[in-house]
Amino acid sequence: GGLTLLPGDKLLLIGGKAADGADRSDSDYAVLKLTANGTRDNTFGTNGLVTLDIGKGNDNPRTALVQPD
Repeated sequence: GGLTLLPGDKLLLIGGKAADGADRSDSDYAVLKLTANGTRDNTFGTNGLVTLDIGKGNDNPRTALVQPD
């Protein structure tokens, strides 16, 4: 997983989570955005969380690249 500092002292955390309804051999990307005070940023995804199913198997993100837009 990884941690990225965003403008306004917000944080973007990435990692893996067990895929919903799947066996333990499948995981998805999990991206969590926090506000400057450490609470979930509700303007991002669902309650600050986005999950991405890249494919069957262990999806294991390493870092995030944040674009200016």
